[in-house]
Amino acid sequence: MDRATSRGYLHYIHRVFYQYNLPPELAHLPLLESCFDTRADSGSARGMWQFTKTTAEDYGLHVGWLSDDRLNWRKATDSAARYLKKLGKMFDNNWELALAGYNGGPGYMAQEIKSQGTRNFWKLKLRKETHEYVPKFLAMLSVARKRYPELYFQGSPRAWATSS
Repeated sequence: MDRATSRGYLHYIHRVFYQYNLPPELAHLPLLESCFDTRADSGSARGMWQFTKTTAEDYGLHVGWLSDDRLNWRKATDSAARYLKKLGKMFDNNWELALAGYNGGPGYMAQEIKSQGTRNFWKLKLRKETHEYVPKFLAMLSVARKRYPELYFQGSPRAWATSS
């Protein structure tokens, strides 16, 4: 979090997410994805937001040998906001499902919701990584809220969650 605040990342992300009318808690997603490391590389995903090549290109980021916009945190933040906005709409502003879609892919989540007949994240049987993603995010928010209460937190960590 110190990296996020000292380098202005969190303030900028909050401003962009406010413009897209996204829950402010989602601005802390890069802490889980990359610890706000703009150069993070996990093999198939890169940058602060850990975009795959396909998702990056789908949201207007250039990915090439000489340059990779996933490493440009400002451009990637705008793309992340648009992607999260789409996921929010796709999952009727159920941010638990949207976050699971961010991690596992929106197609995978839509398929699992349809095949299992529930939109309640906590009742879905998902791949291990996706199943653990939302609880990790909520736990991270809870810890960050206690450690950094001044950083744009509103309500409880699940105030925006709408599982039913």
